[in-house]
Amino acid sequence: DEEVQNDQGFHWLSGEELGLSIGIP
Repeated sequence: DEEVQNDQGFHWLSGEELGLSIGIP
């Protein structure tokens, strides 16, 4: 997966990373 960074340094998570980061099994 490619991680895209905008000028604010926010990094878009993949679906799997996002699910883990918000606590979805």
